[in-house]
Amino acid sequence: MTRHVPHPAQYQAGNYALEYALVFPLLFLVIYTMLSFGMIYAAQQSLNMAAQEGARTLLRWWPANEPDREASCTAWRGLASTQATAPLELRAARARNCSLSHLAWLLRSTGPDGLQIHVCNRSGPLAGPASPNCGAVPLDENEVEVLIRYPYSRHPIVPELGLGRLFGISLLPDTLESRVRILAETGAAT
Repeated sequence: MTRHVPHPAQYQAGNYALEYALVFPLLFLVIYTMLSFGMIYAAQQSLNMAAQEGARTLLRWWPANEPDREASCTAWRGLASTQATAPLELRAARARNCSLSHLAWLLRSTGPDGLQIHVCNRSGPLAGPASPNCGAVPLDENEVEVLIRYPYSRHPIVPELGLGRLFGISLLPDTLESRVRILAETGAAT
């Protein structure tokens, strides 16, 4: 009677599947974490840029009778000193529209209620919905603040896996926020 001796390759059968089953979840988590935090970083930088552009738009002295230019936020127009200028509320609305146009990619993924953009001065909101955050930090007399909030936990760019809820922790931020303060003259240009 001959005895059957297994081939050495048969000893390895299943090892590759076992290694793959152990390594794949770890590799997937590393790639998912890099993607999630990369998108959060990109969203935060977009909020910062939009708030800065909104503040720059607010500083421009637009003529009172000029049509709205939210489509071209960076358009500069030299004005004669005798022209009437737009009131601060109108400039604040244009600043808010400019910030919205810079965040169009984010609005497509969050929907219209995903971003909160407020332009506030010392007396309260100038443009955007009324916000309790307008008075959170006292502003000086001629200071104007452009505030953009993105409730990331309600509208995530990359869907959550639910591992944070499993362990009772969340590594992702609840809210992304950007604030830009500027000194804006409220009177007419001289």
